[in-house]
Amino acid sequence: MNKFAINTNTSEIGLCLDCEYARHVEAKENSVYFLCERSLTDPTFPMYPRLPVRQCLGYVKDSRGTFATDPPRRLKLITGAPVSWQFGESQLIRLKTQLASVEFVFGDANPKRIDRRPAPGKWSARENLAHIGRYHEIFLERLHRIVTEPSPRFARYRAEEDPGWQEWASRPVEEVRTRLAALRLNLVDKIVGLQPREYARVGIHSSFGEMTLSLWLEFFLVHEAHHLYVILQRLRER
Repeated sequence: MNKFAINTNTSEIGLCLDCEYARHVEAKENSVYFLCERSLTDPTFPMYPRLPVRQCLGYVKDSRGTFATDPPRRLKLITGAPVSWQFGESQLIRLKTQLASVEFVFGDANPKRIDRRPAPGKWSARENLAHIGRYHEIFLERLHRIVTEPSPRFARYRAEEDPGWQEWASRPVEEVRTRLAALRLNLVDKIVGLQPREYARVGIHSSFGEMTLSLWLEFFLVHEAHHLYVILQRLRER
């Protein structure tokens, strides 16, 4: 991970300065990082490239300009912004990086272990990953309603009551991973496009009550992390 004083000098940053897949993350003490979004779906790309980047097979010039001319796209922390927005920015970083663990956790696991159920009624590693994918679709629908409706109400999600779950549960693991990656990029784009005031919008959960959009996003990330942990258990249990 490379740190340097904030500037727009191409000689110090290289191709990441105006790449479609580079995300500028501003940290403490005037240091910045560039996160490569290609790394979320392709392990051959480093998550935090060593700067300056002179050559990259994944480089695509961003028509909107550099992080200096388009800061909202680059994940800059906003000094003086509402707490909910600042919290949302930290959540966005997790949203962009948390699924990187899928590649690491699955590693070279064989198909038998990926599909193994530890007991009747317990999901396999593949089914837990499929659940994460299906819940992306559910959450995207809920996100839209929270942003467009006044205090919409949501029942607790139960896979066994969801007609769309069986389709996900029957998919092979590689298809699950491919579709999940596409849904994640869609979700990231939706969150990036939110205005600070929208983090305060409310949706009502049948069990947890009234929750701001910030809390809904935290709920989503914690729920996902739980299933990633279960996947690790399934693949490592003896």
